[in-house]
Amino acid sequence: MIKKLFPFMVLIISLFIYGLFLSQFNVSIIPESISPKHPKHFYDYSGVTNINTFKSTGSGSLIDVIKAAQKNNLDFIFISDLNQFPYTPIPPRYVNNLTVFTAHKFSFLNAKIINYFPDFLTGPKGLGLLQVQWTELFSKLEKDSDYGIHIISHPFKTDYSWNKNIGLGIDGIEILNLKKIWQSNWQESKLSFLWTMILYPFNPRLSFLRLFKDQKDEVDLWNKLLKQRPTMGFSGADAEAKATLFPGSYVNYPTYQDIFQISKNHILLQSELTGDHIRDANKIAQAIKKGQFYFSLDLLANPKGFEAYLQNSNKDVLPLGTKVKLENGLKFIVDLPQKPTVPFDVVFFKDGIQQELTNSKYSEFSISSPGSYNIQVKVIPTLPLPDGKKWITWIYTNSVYVE
Repeated sequence: MIKKLFPFMVLIISLFIYGLFLSQFNVSIIPESISPKHPKHFYDYSGVTNINTFKSTGSGSLIDVIKAAQKNNLDFIFISDLNQFPYTPIPPRYVNNLTVFTAHKFSFLNAKIINYFPDFLTGPKGLGLLQVQWTELFSKLEKDSDYGIHIISHPFKTDYSWNKNIGLGIDGIEILNLKKIWQSNWQESKLSFLWTMILYPFNPRLSFLRLFKDQKDEVDLWNKLLKQRPTMGFSGADAEAKATLFPGSYVNYPTYQDIFQISKNHILLQSELTGDHIRDANKIAQAIKKGQFYFSLDLLANPKGFEAYLQNSNKDVLPLGTKVKLENGLKFIVDLPQKPTVPFDVVFFKDGIQQELTNSKYSEFSISSPGSYNIQVKVIPTLPLPDGKKWITWIYTNSVYVE
């Protein structure tokens, strides 16, 4: 009997020893700071968008979500439960330094779209009426600002791939959608995904990180749109804290708290939040509407201290999302919070096409022609076996636009 159990016991002991090693494995690519500082020219505030509660596909209440956000020191969150009708926009709430926004996520054709910051009092009372109204809206060259902004959530998620031309009324897309990333990994390699779940109790950050690879389809679509018109990129959590085991049964995996550590949107404000909830909510909203933010894989490291901006010949600091006329002396400037401890590239793009790259903490790129310009910071962390080394994008900025 003991001989029969011996291989199994060896396997369990080996897994336990490997788990202890993994629990101590540090995935951070820069030295972690107890109190990360704001960058030189901006105030960096971070938040998570596309969060689902039990009102739609999630498992937790609004209070559960707020508590998880506060434990992660988030500055803002967006609740976006799916297809909630009748739709009445709810003003932002302020809960102990956390601004809580409500957005409307709805099914449209073969996609999910999130409507941020609508100003009208009441939207369509049902999905059918909404489809008619939004079909007309997205075909227009311009739309009333009362309708807010519209972002495509997971444009290439299975069963919801966006296979038509994107309407002119669409303002951006989610480049990172965490739920889509989990599902893609499950479909591509169930064995690898199961290994991720085994690692989760030992090192949640590492278990999530091994799932990540560059979202080529989403980035290619973003670049295509940037050649046509200003288009924002987002990180969307699509957080549910709910993994279905079989119909009618689920577990809270991954938790809201774990999800909120993975990837965030970072707005870069030129004046700080003060605690006045109305003014603070307006500052956050205006920054997002303008594309004055970057998004990052915070699993790799907290990027607070990063900044990217346009500088003109007068040395004015012009934030992401800025639209300017071409002039002599324009520069796109990038400064990392610290130099990564792993190989990295700061990559400068024009209209989605790579122009230059550097391996410096501080970089200046000259702009000599019209176009949309943005930055990606790519790194090569070394993960434990069986993964090893791979390129991962740590930071994506939104664009500055030169006419």
